[in-house]
Amino acid sequence: LTGAYRLTDGCVAAICGARGAALRSLKISGNQQLTAAFVASIASECDSLERLALEDLIYLPGEAAAPIGRLTQLQSLSFRGTRLLVSSSMLAAVGGSAHCLEALDLGGCTVLSADAVATAAEACPRLRELSLDGVENLTDGALGRIAAARRGALSSLSLRKCVQLSDGAIEGLAAACGGVLAHLSLNNVPALGDACLVALKEHCADSLESLDLSWCRAVSDNGVGALVDAAPRLQRLTVWGCSQLTNRFYEGHSREHLRVVGRSI
Repeated sequence: LTGAYRLTDGCVAAICGARGAALRSLKISGNQQLTAAFVASIASECDSLERLALEDLIYLPGEAAAPIGRLTQLQSLSFRGTRLLVSSSMLAAVGGSAHCLEALDLGGCTVLSADAVATAAEACPRLRELSLDGVENLTDGALGRIAAARRGALSSLSLRKCVQLSDGAIEGLAAACGGVLAHLSLNNVPALGDACLVALKEHCADSLESLDLSWCRAVSDNGVGALVDAAPRLQRLTVWGCSQLTNRFYEGHSREHLRVVGRSI
């Protein structure tokens, strides 16, 4: 139901009442009318759901997500862009399916606390994919807890605009997730420099398939080049806003088939 902006609570209740028991996947996004009532309908009627995305519901009350905790079979859960979501409601929603949840997207949920995000990750023993784009409260300590909890298991992590993070946090992440981390976004994490790239080279070079360093203005030709040369599976490198990178990197690395996106002309 992507972009169904005229969808009402009553419509969702009718859909859930008629087909809820058979639904395995549900996505509702881009709606400004829905209230907490539609979440309650999903929670009470769709107990076989395995994938649920409630995205870009910008006026949904912060506590409205809590009833999702009644669902116990979710493997994927997304609240991307549901920006009023509060920590207590998010934790309640995750709690029911924590034992089987493999993918969690909290991108754009800007009021979540660092502690709550780390607690959610620690509660999910099967979590492999995590998006925290724009969770600006995320700290080095919280990311350290996430890395420790998902040591050797996290294959995809997006930290776009997590502006408080430092090289040290990424160094710890790389050490914990070496050999499995395939997709990593560090887009617009301004404090990052070559130190984190050295750690990624040491621990994650064999597993990395895509890396986004856009707007990381402190990384250098040497740092990026050394990582790229050491990463045989890296297929895509994104460097929008990295005007400091020069032909020393672009023409000097050894990865002939690497796709570099965002190169300055």
